[in-house]
Amino acid sequence: MSDELDGLKATVMRVLRGELTEESNPAFFEDDVFFIGVRRLEQLDREWLMSNLRDRTYHRDARGLVAIQMTNEGHKELIVELFAERAAN
Repeated sequence: MSDELDGLKATVMRVLRGELTEESNPAFFEDDVFFIGVRRLEQLDREWLMSNLRDRTYHRDARGLVAIQMTNEGHKELIVELFAERAAN
């Protein structure tokens, strides 16, 4: 499972760092692979995922792109935080 977890984290980090975007790789985001991967990561290491999605060193849009893939329970609080952050800027 460690290899799976490491791969999922690496993919999310690529999105958060802006290496994978909807513009640069639309097929990646249209496919369910990313959606399923984020959901799996949420199951395996939710604490890591939430911590990185709250890290403001990553662009808000990238964090939102990952957060919206999560389960409703998982992403509701993050979406509220991201909208509040957007309104404050």
